[in-house]
Amino acid sequence: YDLYLPRWPKAFSGLSLVQVSDIHSGKYIHKDFLRMVMEEAKKLKPDLFAFTGDFVSHPKDIAPMGGILRGFKAPLGVYALLGNHDHWAGAPAVRKVLERDGIRVLQNEVVYLKRKGKTLALMGVDDLWEGKKDVTALLEARGDAKILLAHQPDHFYLAKKLGAHLQVSGHCHGGQICFPLIGPLVVPTIQGRKFAGGFLREKGTTLFIHRGIGGFPPLRTLCRPQVVKLVLKSA
Repeated sequence: YDLYLPRWPKAFSGLSLVQVSDIHSGKYIHKDFLRMVMEEAKKLKPDLFAFTGDFVSHPKDIAPMGGILRGFKAPLGVYALLGNHDHWAGAPAVRKVLERDGIRVLQNEVVYLKRKGKTLALMGVDDLWEGKKDVTALLEARGDAKILLAHQPDHFYLAKKLGAHLQVSGHCHGGQICFPLIGPLVVPTIQGRKFAGGFLREKGTTLFIHRGIGGFPPLRTLCRPQVVKLVLKSA
């Protein structure tokens, strides 16, 4: 998608981000399928990669995930967040596997990236349900451009408070089980179907909600998985 953002600095116009979310690696998500997905994501060659949580569904799935995410490279870096399922499965172990594969895990942290004399504050907030709640570093972040990585779209309130230009999230899997006329059935958010997937914009902050790769429970109906490249442009 070419995504036009209000107030987005011209210095960062054209910056590209590839998002992969909600892999749910495990018994029902075949490793060959995941490897194919990751190779397709790498071919998009963005300025940065963002993995927005729920890498596994169960503790036994953590070790076998090792190596699947290896080899990602981008000029501005490769970043990840942990989701609620990662915390339930074992956050330290999931983080260790991701870092071993060369991915930087953000936990209420800010990374500052420079371009043409301007600063991008890339902010990563911990999981809303199970993560640490201290977001002081995010509230203190300063930048000409701001992006919030958040597993759950319900963090949209924080993105607006931070003055973020963009929030990218996952968690809801696009509703996962969808039917004509009825719509998405599985949307674990206080906003209901509004946050199932896609784009929203409020108070100058844009939210993109990724449909994810896997699912929990392991069933998708009329809701295809996706890998997304966002090209951010000045409105």
